[in-house]
Amino acid sequence: MGPWLVCCWGILSAILTAGQSLPTGNPQTPPTASETAEHERRGDQFLASRHFDQAIQEYQSVLAAHGANPSIHEKLGAAFAGAGNLKGAAREFGEAVRLDPANAKARSNLGSTLLQTGDRRGAIEALREAIRIDPALATAHYHLGQALSDAGDMPGATEEFRRAVELRPDYPEARNNLGVLLVAQGKPDEAQEQFRHALELRPDYPEAHYNLGLVYSNRLAYVSAILEFREAIRLRPDYIDAHNQLGAALVDAGRSDEAITELKESLRISPDETSGHYNLGRAYAQRHQPQEAMVEFERAIALRPGYADAYNNLGVVRAEQGHLEDAVKDFQQVLGLDANHADAHYNLGVMFLMRSDPAAAVSELRKATALESQNSRFHARLGTALDQTGDRDGAIRELRVSLQLDPDDATGCYNLARLLLRKGDQQGAAEQFARLAQIKSSAESRELSFTKAATTISKGLTAMAEGKTDEAVRAFKEAIQINPQSAEAHNYLGLALAKAGDTDGAMIQFQKAIDLQPLSAAAYNNAGAVLAREGNIDAAIDQMEKALALDADLAQVHKNLGVLFQKKGDLKRAEAEFHKAAELGQSSSGDNR
Repeated sequence: MGPWLVCCWGILSAILTAGQSLPTGNPQTPPTASETAEHERRGDQFLASRHFDQAIQEYQSVLAAHGANPSIHEKLGAAFAGAGNLKGAAREFGEAVRLDPANAKARSNLGSTLLQTGDRRGAIEALREAIRIDPALATAHYHLGQALSDAGDMPGATEEFRRAVELRPDYPEARNNLGVLLVAQGKPDEAQEQFRHALELRPDYPEAHYNLGLVYSNRLAYVSAILEFREAIRLRPDYIDAHNQLGAALVDAGRSDEAITELKESLRISPDETSGHYNLGRAYAQRHQPQEAMVEFERAIALRPGYADAYNNLGVVRAEQGHLEDAVKDFQQVLGLDANHADAHYNLGVMFLMRSDPAAAVSELRKATALESQNSRFHARLGTALDQTGDRDGAIRELRVSLQLDPDDATGCYNLARLLLRKGDQQGAAEQFARLAQIKSSAESRELSFTKAATTISKGLTAMAEGKTDEAVRAFKEAIQINPQSAEAHNYLGLALAKAGDTDGAMIQFQKAIDLQPLSAAAYNNAGAVLAREGNIDAAIDQMEKALALDADLAQVHKNLGVLFQKKGDLKRAEAEFHKAAELGQSSSGDNR
């Protein structure tokens, strides 16, 4: 869920009640109306500037002079809430409601405060009454959405957040919380739109950047996810969840070195963060540092004994190190925690095959394929296990399913052909061998086209270096004809077209390069340079930030970003980019390659 917002409006009364003794000494002249108004004015200024203690003093002076005043009690409640005194805030909001029962705003703030003190029932009651009095009060719907979400009523909470957004379209917090619930309901497209709207309204909203990053990460759009997590951290450097998710996204993008740096920083801030140790273990495993990986997985398990994924990954590393018995225990531990963990069933099945126990392997692999029926790897391994038990027909059936899911699996074709031969089905085996030959021929053809395209790209680069732009354009276009899947050729064609003045054509080529190779920084950087020359500063910044999300050590890109932020008037970020460029030095020149 999104974070609770600091509520506004409410205060603690400090007036003398009947029966209290007055101070002895000379009687004091009560403040004049103008003096009281001045106290209120100063209180309003202190409240607006978040100087809550001073605001409390000023509002208490007003109440001491003139007694109960619902408006002042409401403001005093806001000051107490800002100062972190929720008990005092609730008391003052309650007094404001007692004095003015029709004050829907005071009831809404009372409900919000009660929710933060843990009185969910009282909060819901106050908020529903506020909405009854004023159905168009967006904040009441928003806080009721928070209360219902806290109570586990997700449909009710979603309805309230939607109503808040309908009443106040420029309500970023409501949009963010609505997005969180939409994600939980399996509606990522709608959630993404809500997070984007929230950020349009409030660009410095770290939680919305984080939530949008999660949506991108779940869609395997790691470049966009990394950007959002980095922005959340820039806005809130101690945002542990953002640090951890950034590390996870970097691991998933294959950038283990950067992930290790990020996750170590996260653990420096919060040493006992379980997911930080888990993701650091994944990063070490990806970098082939098994001892370090096992240490981190074990730390994660020590912090959270029921962490099934940590046990599973620990088992994988142990199996790779030859510690099969320990790995089996790890996978069994996973299944004791989560009987529907498909990877653990698969991994345990592989362990049983390695221990020459194909019957046990078949049992586990059947469970894995039942849980993930579209996983070609699971079906192929089950085929192998069935063959070892003597169930040749079952093995053939599983290999056919595997090849339907992954038609280009040369190993699967070969194994299926071998089984068909053993069965005496020479025609079926011949078909699989023909298919295998076609797969290998296609692979060889791709390799040949890659080599030819590389040679042609080299000619284009030579022409570019000699200033023969037209000749370079022709060469890069020829390379693309040879190998349309060459992201490199599209990128260089974009550079040549940009140099020739065809910026529209250049942008088309850069986008094709990005589509073919989403994790390459070059095309993003080059697209940013073209957009900057056209004066489209915001779009240029977006592209260059994506380049840095993929390769943070491009000194020239940091320098270019500094110039762009300078043009926008964001001198603080410009200075940070210039400083980073200077740290890296011009050896990482970001030469648009």
